[in-house]
Amino acid sequence: MKISILLIVAGINIALAQSTKMNDRLTIHNTIVKALRSSGAGYTVFPNTKKKAYADFNFKERGVDTISKKPWNDKEWISFLAGVDTTQVKDYPLSKNGTPFFKPDKKSNPVNKTVVFAPIIFSKDGRKAFCTTSLHSSKSGTGSGIAWYFEAEQGEWKLKASQTYLYSD
Repeated sequence: MKISILLIVAGINIALAQSTKMNDRLTIHNTIVKALRSSGAGYTVFPNTKKKAYADFNFKERGVDTISKKPWNDKEWISFLAGVDTTQVKDYPLSKNGTPFFKPDKKSNPVNKTVVFAPIIFSKDGRKAFCTTSLHSSKSGTGSGIAWYFEAEQGEWKLKASQTYLYSD
């Protein structure tokens, strides 16, 4: 009897942790979509994450900006990102029961613009979250890759910085 109760409690704790993680993911994704749309550009969000959106991001190198007080120059962030193994990252849907979490922005014409999220990666201590997005325009053939750095502060995810690391045309 004690073992079955323990298993039930463990199962509930796992389910709650997974639910909280998905809520954290949605909060972060939503913050990114709002930031992108605040620039006046409308985007259609691809219906699930694609870990290949990490393909052009170098987890071991910081790029040319090595002196600013940005996350990519912070020792904790450098260590966190250097330890990421993208083969262990799993894609997940950005919808529930077939209904997308993000609707196209009606104020602009997002038909030709798509944002593809990489899955969010959380630090082991749960205080940092990292994601990249690939932005594509089928009309112009251009695109970019943006890295997004988040930190948990008083129970809320705060965007600390974003970094465009790739332009394509």
